Formats: sequence, structure tokens, C-alpha cells
Amino acid sequence: MSNNQILRSLFTSCQNVVLDGDSDSSRVTQLLCDRKSSGELIGVLSASILNKFLLTLITFGVKVPAGLFIPSLTLGACMGRLGGTFIQHLTDAYPDWLLFRECDSTSACVDGAIYAIVGAAAVLAGVTQVSLSLCVVMIELTGGLSHLLPVVVAVLSANMVTNPLGSPSIYDSIVHVNRYPYLDVNIDLDIQKASEFELRAKDIMRTNLHVSNGSKITV
Repeated sequence: MSNNQILRSLFTSCQNVVLDGDSDSSRVTQLLCDRKSSGELIGVLSASILNKFLLTLITFGVKVPAGLFIPSLTLGACMGRLGGTFIQHLTDAYPDWLLFRECDSTSACVDGAIYAIVGAAAVLAGVTQVSLSLCVVMIELTGGLSHLLPVVVAVLSANMVTNPLGSPSIYDSIVHVNRYPYLDVNIDLDIQKASEFELRAKDIMRTNLHVSNGSKITV
């Protein structure tokens, strides 16, 4: 299955889902929505998280154009769905707990799709360190404003964790590793030390330019 098919399955709610069909998407949806196979689902999601993380590291390290946006979404969606499955398992095992007492046994109290959306937003926010625009993107992907509050909380929490650590985003890291010319907006420049830089534009510009004369224009 491709990343798009995996994300579509993870973001699909189990409410009003018909568990039939022989396609890969149908079998994945059946595994995600069947409460009897929660143990198998936890194992599959855990293995998927580990494999996806290692493969993303390999493709990024060898500079294979495999992308970072969709793999980060997929990794976060698997983590969120795993957390939702664990909470669902606790709800079924301990229905009398204070947190689960209001849950109705005939309805879906824990929706794994919401956990997958929140997990995808959190991981992508930690990787890219984007806040507002990422919330808009996640709402556009899911098509529901009801997920806005948990997505905003997840994105802000991810940024609150990464910013104090001082770790740059993945794209800023690419710029620093490849030594591209880039002026970071977070760097404080000392005006007094600016005079120490004696290199000027005329020192690196070429003077022996080739000029071709056109009609009333010199190129």
C-alpha cells in the first residue's frame, strides 16, 4: 500500500463502516475497526512505526527524493492510531473507570481516526516546527472543524517541546548540513562587530565581463 492509502485508512473513522471486501484497503480497515483484533493491531502498528522511522532515516540520509511531508504524516498517524487503540483497549477492559464511565457501550466512545489525525499533526509540527499553517492544512485534509481544538493543542505542544531544545526544523537542518547561504532570522547580529568583516561586494564580483551590444540595449 502507498502512503496515501495508508493515511486514508488511518484517517477513516470506524463508525458506519462495512467490514467486507478483499482489497488491501478493506483488510486494513477491517483490522483497524475490529475490536477483537486489537492485540494484532497493536503489533502491526508498532512494527509499522519502527519500519517507517528507519526507512525515512535511510531515504533522507542517502538523499533519495522520497519526501518528508507524507512520511512524517504517516509516522504520526500510526503513532496516534496506536495510542487510540490502547485507549480503546483500556475502555473495553475497565469500563467502570472514572474517565470511561460516561462511555456508552453501544457507541464508539474512542475514535481512532481522531487520534491518528492528532498524532500526524503533532509529529509534523515537531519535524517542520510550523504552527498556524499546519493547523489549516490538517483541517483541509480531514475536512472537519470538529478536530480543530485537539489539532491546535497537539501542534502547540509539539512546538513547546522543540523550541526550548533549540533544535532547528528539518528544512533548516538541510540548509546547515549542505552549507547553503542562509541568514537565520533568529540570529542576533552585533552592529559593533559588523565593521570587522572587511570583505565587500566589489572584492568578489568579476570585472572582466563580456558585453554584447543590442539595439539600444547593452547586455
